[in-house]
Amino acid sequence: MTAELLATPDTHETETRQGVMYDLTGPGGDVRWDPGDPATVEAARAAFDRQVGAGALAYRTDNPDHGGEQIREFAPDAAVVVLVQPLQGG
Repeated sequence: MTAELLATPDTHETETRQGVMYDLTGPGGDVRWDPGDPATVEAARAAFDRQVGAGALAYRTDNPDHGGEQIREFAPDAAVVVLVQPLQGG
């Protein structure tokens, strides 16, 4: 299995063994990985590192008690990671 890039995210979709990273920073697409498949984890980690390295903020949103928790390193055990651009004042 390889990391699957998705053209349109379905935010109502839940899957038990698969993580999803919703990339809201631009047209890059979303990434899914299987924690048991090292190839998909590494592809997702590379996409995460690329976006965070370019200034995106990453949030792990799979903990219903905390809403979203900002993360700075890829978490392959996360069910949902959301990438966003930081707010800029003007």
